[in-house]
Amino acid sequence: MAVKDHLKEKLQKMKREQKLGNNSSENNDKTKSNDSVSFETNHNNEKKSDSTEAQDNVKLLDIDKIREALINEKPLYNREIINKKKILELASDIKSNSGKFLFNTGLMHPITVREVRVGEEIHYERISGFNRVESFLLNGLKKIPALIVNVDDEKTILVRFKENSLKDNLSTFDEINQILTFSSFKLNITIDELKTLIMSSVSHYDKNKQFTFESYKIKQLDSLENCLHLLGQEIGRTYSIKTLPAKLSLLKIQSVIKEWLSEGRIGETNAREINKIKDEAIILEVLEFCEKNLPTVKLLKEKIKSYNKPKEKSTDNFDKAKNSFMGVSKVKIKKLNEADKKQADNLLKEIVEKVSELQKITEK
Repeated sequence: MAVKDHLKEKLQKMKREQKLGNNSSENNDKTKSNDSVSFETNHNNEKKSDSTEAQDNVKLLDIDKIREALINEKPLYNREIINKKKILELASDIKSNSGKFLFNTGLMHPITVREVRVGEEIHYERISGFNRVESFLLNGLKKIPALIVNVDDEKTILVRFKENSLKDNLSTFDEINQILTFSSFKLNITIDELKTLIMSSVSHYDKNKQFTFESYKIKQLDSLENCLHLLGQEIGRTYSIKTLPAKLSLLKIQSVIKEWLSEGRIGETNAREINKIKDEAIILEVLEFCEKNLPTVKLLKEKIKSYNKPKEKSTDNFDKAKNSFMGVSKVKIKKLNEADKKQADNLLKEIVEKVSELQKITEK
């Protein structure tokens, strides 16, 4: 009996230990589960916190309290040509989505502003969102959702350039002007001084020309190259001093050519060639020719050359008669001596008689 009791007691002890082990395992699992829940909760709270923080920075602002961003007390470059069609389309889209998105305004993405103090009042400088502001005004809206950021002048220029590059098909003119804006700011020189520096770089980089630069200009060119590299990294493009002179020349082209180029209807090379034409009627004709035929540069040059051929002299008697008075004027006749005046007066009478006869014939 003693042996049986001993075995029975041992068996019961093993069962108790097994039960304790299971409970411990369950507790560990529960602890792990609780830890997991705790982690997920914290992670979600962090996400919620970030989201809440972003939402806190987006506010509904009075449009009349938003002004253009100022850099060195001058308005930051915006756009060379305003795309009115795009603004109208955006205004229509915002109106159709009224009651949705940010503050139920129909706008999905807020404009970006930075806070400035004007006297005792707080104003806001627009960094990006020109089209959105114009669309809201077009729809008669007085408030717009805006993301308020705390950035310095350099970052302000970069943010605008980057957003315009990503959201819009940036025109050649806007791109070169924003490059000039950022580079002149970084080099602490005026845009006109920067343009002169860029154009002088042609000789510096042309190995066939002998050109001696002052040491400070060489330093400026090096600084400009570094500046372009930094800008390229931010925007995701490649910029070089060597390509800038050709781009600068595009800023001087005639307005009608500029519009076609900004709309992507012609390329930069063709725009430079067409700009050599001075007659606007011929320019329009050549622009249409380019859009329709997509000519090579050689073919375009030949087309332009055909307009410059001297016109053959007309053999038509009407044209001859019409042009015969060129260079004759009352002032010149009055300066003649009395004898020549009398002769001129007789000739004029004959002309009047002949013209009168011509009129009678044409009226039959």
